[in-house]
Amino acid sequence: MFQRLLTWLFKIRNVSCLPNKLLRGVSADGIDGEGRATAQLFRFHPSKDRDNFEEASINWYDNDEAMTILMSQKKEGTDTIQFPFGVAVMSLERLDEVIRLSGEELSYERDPIIGNPYHGNILQKSGLQQARKRLLAASLALLCVERIEKRIP
Repeated sequence: MFQRLLTWLFKIRNVSCLPNKLLRGVSADGIDGEGRATAQLFRFHPSKDRDNFEEASINWYDNDEAMTILMSQKKEGTDTIQFPFGVAVMSLERLDEVIRLSGEELSYERDPIIGNPYHGNILQKSGLQQARKRLLAASLALLCVERIEKRIP
């Protein structure tokens, strides 16, 4: 148990192996009419592996393949593109600042999955009040998203 905890903590904060940009797929409610990210881009879901965290999937922007994988990702069991509105490019430096300001209520990890070695998650502590969750989501959208790469059909 203790070794698993150490491994998990190392994986989350091992920033020396992470690129300075990360990517988040954009659905209809994650972007406003002027092409800016909205707080809805950062809806967190219960973690499958951790009881104390919720997660929002990202790709670490190691290279252009990370963008290609996210842009071409399909909804499970269909031929429909998962993120028809493009991909938000985020700054790791700004994310670290939001984490610091939030009192460590957020974190991140690299968590490769089959078919996507760039996969990871932004993690949010479970049990936060809804007002706090909305504040954190808005902070991520406003401060961390540098631009949205539009999907070219």
